[in-house]
Amino acid sequence: MHISLSAPSDVSGMLYASTTSLRVCDVGGWRDIEIAKRVGRPNHVFNIAVLSRRYGQAASKFRGIDTLLAHKVRSNGYGVVEMIADDESFDRTVKIPDLVSGSYDNSSLLAATMSMLPWSELGDHHDIKMFTMSPVEPGASMGTSGSVSVGQLRAMNKLIRVSGKGFTPDEIADMAWRAATEKVGMEAGTQDEWSAAYSDGFSLMEIDFPTTKRRGLVIDREYERTLESCLITVVVGQHDSSSMHKKVKEGLADKGPDCEQLSAFDGLARRAFDCISQRGSVEELGEICWLNTRAQEGLHPELVGPHHTVVIEWAQKSGGFIAPKINGAGGVGGSVSLWFASPEDVRRFFESNKKEMAELGFKCYEHQIAHC
Repeated sequence: MHISLSAPSDVSGMLYASTTSLRVCDVGGWRDIEIAKRVGRPNHVFNIAVLSRRYGQAASKFRGIDTLLAHKVRSNGYGVVEMIADDESFDRTVKIPDLVSGSYDNSSLLAATMSMLPWSELGDHHDIKMFTMSPVEPGASMGTSGSVSVGQLRAMNKLIRVSGKGFTPDEIADMAWRAATEKVGMEAGTQDEWSAAYSDGFSLMEIDFPTTKRRGLVIDREYERTLESCLITVVVGQHDSSSMHKKVKEGLADKGPDCEQLSAFDGLARRAFDCISQRGSVEELGEICWLNTRAQEGLHPELVGPHHTVVIEWAQKSGGFIAPKINGAGGVGGSVSLWFASPEDVRRFFESNKKEMAELGFKCYEHQIAHC
């Protein structure tokens, strides 16, 4: 495909913005990794795309990964891509020819993502400055890395579409996942990138690793608000999902098609999706999340970490608690989402434990179901 970004005279100096969702309450997680293929049955993962803000900060907007792209056409010489993040340790500046040749810091997901674009077609005469902002800290186990990568590509896609071309959500998800796994060398499933590429409510992914097909679900806003009001996520520290993926992979290395640890997740993702589609109660969804949390415990002893356990114990002592969901890979750090029977129960949990959470550096987030 030939893409000309310089053809339209008004492109130079243009700004492009993209908001990409995070994800929580992934049910059936660990069935989106390569080793899950050995069970010989369909693998499904359910999750919820959300925008987030610190709990109780009603004056603040719910946000996802916000990506702002500034573009200018260079009259001579090679263009550069400057990537700026909330955390300056992630900042990188790379010449476009170096993206093409692979001569960049290959530990940088931001740079690796930009290297996935077809620069031989786009040309190397572009100056691009890209700002990435997140409502949550890195390593929150809310699909943050995948959403950042997808956010870059979604912003670039808006620029590319000026020429009448562009990428589908599935193509964007695939590029983002390959940037993480093939370029950076991370161990990762596929759910985060596909959820982020659509950034739209509830997803059921069918996965024949790495091929991923997403099915979405549209429900009424009143029901969404009910779910949002009964959910809070506690981030307990920075998490390295790639390291946890390696441990699980090693633990399952000698397992066959009858692997009990993976079989424990059978049917849970579909049950969660069906529960939402039928406007099921928070209690019904919570039961599924509890089953998934127990399956995580059986998959690897470190998946439900000590800080997750502390938060769950606090919730169990608080009125109206229904169920937890350890988000993402689990293990050290990351986050746990908690379902309660009512918004008042959520508030009571927060008020009762906010002093201890602050002392431990835990942070609480509330969510709005994303449609972006």
